[in-house]
Amino acid sequence: MTARRTLYRLSIAAATMLMASVAAPIAPASADGPKRYPAGYVTAGKPGWDTATSSKKFNCVYFQWPRVKVNWECKLKVQGATTYVRTYSGSFNTGSHNTPTYYYPAAHDGVYCAVAYAVNFDGTGSASHERCG
Repeated sequence: MTARRTLYRLSIAAATMLMASVAAPIAPASADGPKRYPAGYVTAGKPGWDTATSSKKFNCVYFQWPRVKVNWECKLKVQGATTYVRTYSGSFNTGSHNTPTYYYPAAHDGVYCAVAYAVNFDGTGSASHERCG
């Protein structure tokens, strides 16, 4: 093999290695679409009887959400019903939220269900939970 041919092959090999090591251009973040935020967890507290107020009491807990705006609802309904007798709502951006205890004057023996629901501000993640008692 001649020196010229050897030099040519080395040049081709070096150029191939150089091209393989060059990184592909990085696409802008917007090319991947909007950022998706995962849903956290929600827990509806089991409605209980409060003898001091002669009312059903309930609450909702939201945790491990991303630190973006999360809209929440904490509702109460009679078991089996499709309409709610109480609805509370709001938003948070701290990753978690506990509602206060809510009260609903009701018959002691009725079965009620608390429903917790939350959704990220952009609708990319949501969760719900229902507990009756």
